[in-house]
Amino acid sequence: MLLPGDLEGDLNLVFVAFQRRHQNDIDHWLRELNEIEADYEGLAVYEIPLLMRFPAFYRRWIDDGMRSGIPDPKTRSRTITVYTNRREFLDEVALPDESEILVALLDREGGMVWRHLGAATQEALRDLTAVLCEITTHRSDVDDALDHRDSATSNPEGTGLSLGDVDPS
Repeated sequence: MLLPGDLEGDLNLVFVAFQRRHQNDIDHWLRELNEIEADYEGLAVYEIPLLMRFPAFYRRWIDDGMRSGIPDPKTRSRTITVYTNRREFLDEVALPDESEILVALLDREGGMVWRHLGAATQEALRDLTAVLCEITTHRSDVDDALDHRDSATSNPEGTGLSLGDVDPS
């Protein structure tokens, strides 16, 4: 799996945790997001524990332990453990350290549309909701324009712009 390209949503909300204690912040976010997640078709949510690189034997052992510690199938299916150079990751996303979780909204191409560091706050939830609303309203406008154009042409198949397509290569 290659991230962010292999994420499934048109929009992907990722929670990157660096320390075990970060799970409490992620759980709080997820409780707050229950209603929001259902309101936005195409939004996928992922938990990404970011660990330093380990030899394959240790990764399997860690993965098995984490899987057994996540009894909920929905949570388990959206948890992706990443083994990487943490310093390079922090530099890439311009984070000073690993003290707080990174919450990032990524578009289909992996571009970071919105981000927040740390626990869920009412302000952060309002900001995220506003960004989701703006993006999905814009997409709806584009979809409406394409539907109108397609119905006005002799091409009933509607070939044209397809939002969210990714080159599989």
